[in-house]
Amino acid sequence: MELLDLPIDTSKRKVVDLTDQVRGFCREKGGRLFSIFVPPATAGVALIETNSAWETDLKELVGRLIPRDGRY
Repeated sequence: MELLDLPIDTSKRKVVDLTDQVRGFCREKGGRLFSIFVPPATAGVALIETNSAWETDLKELVGRLIPRDGRY
């Protein structure tokens, strides 16, 4: 098993696209099957189709569900 550790800073961004990093890792290792592990309970992974307005929609939804000012 090969591992890739991607430390992600979400203090300024709520949504981070990891597509290029995952694609590059899989290409480099010659693999097609991968698993993503997100340790903190406040993080999540979403698989969303490309070429859509997904980022705007997802940011708006996350902003409503988990506001940064802590009023949830």
